[in-house]
Amino acid sequence: AGDSTVRDIQSQLSSVVSGGVSGLSGSLVTLGMAGIDLQNDGTLAINSSDLDDVLENQFDEVAALFATMGDTTNARVSYLTSSSDTNAGTYQVDISTVPEVATVTAPNAITTILGVDETLTFTMGGQTSEVSLTSDLTLEQVVQAINAQLETDGLALSAEQSGTNLVITSDQMGDSVSFSVTSDIDGAGTGIGTTGLSDTGVSVAGTFTDTSTSTVYDATGSGDVLTGSSEDAKGLAVQFSGDSTGDYGTVTLTLGYASQLSRLVTSLTDSLEGPIHNAIDGYESTIRTIQDDIDNIQQRLDLRQQYLTDQFTRANQALQQLSYLQSSLGSQMNSL
Repeated sequence: AGDSTVRDIQSQLSSVVSGGVSGLSGSLVTLGMAGIDLQNDGTLAINSSDLDDVLENQFDEVAALFATMGDTTNARVSYLTSSSDTNAGTYQVDISTVPEVATVTAPNAITTILGVDETLTFTMGGQTSEVSLTSDLTLEQVVQAINAQLETDGLALSAEQSGTNLVITSDQMGDSVSFSVTSDIDGAGTGIGTTGLSDTGVSVAGTFTDTSTSTVYDATGSGDVLTGSSEDAKGLAVQFSGDSTGDYGTVTLTLGYASQLSRLVTSLTDSLEGPIHNAIDGYESTIRTIQDDIDNIQQRLDLRQQYLTDQFTRANQALQQLSYLQSSLGSQMNSL
């Protein structure tokens, strides 16, 4: 192709297809190993026998060859997703804050029965749930009554026993999760009181470190999900289920051919900074320049035409005057 942009795009596409997928643990790391070869004319040729063989015996490796894969070394960390900004590589996962649910523990011990009639009001995210408890309920029955009403009203909370105390916890973790509970009595019953109790959860916090460069990348937490927020680790998301801070092994991100080609095409067709957009801008700029030149030439031609028209008009007027003078002189000569 004669256009430099087209040649560059062809070169980039060929580079992806002919290159390998770094970070894979299996024996298949290139398309050629799966029976798919890049030809000199830029097309792909499939060796059906080789492809059928790897599909039958190494299907998972073939899938990894094309897909985006994330593998972790610690059972407490699970790979969730990545974004188009995330670079392939191995990242160490360091946890500095453990995620927590929001929890409220009623202060009074209920050793036999509740002892008084009590109404508890739960508030969470603009929703409320009111639970009426009778004095003859045991702690187990109090828990059952609360859970039944919370489920009916759609609040993401649950009640449980902790020894002889009532404990209310949120179903989800994170600093965006909070709730409160108030009672219609003070002192007796659960002891929650009319002032009430409340709590807010805690989101996970930590960082990702590129093991090949020791570069530390910031991350943000939402509940139990830690997501990279800067540079190579941006968009890398893992779920954490541990109960203590520290080093939780690594997560290795591999980008298969489908992911690489998708990212490349997205970059090439970017409507603001992609090379195709830039080439179109360049052509349009050239066209505008040529059009400006045409307009300038046309303007000069119009001025020249007007000048010559004016000259012709004046010359024609002069000829008419000469003709008139000639006629007058002729008449005078004849009268002599």
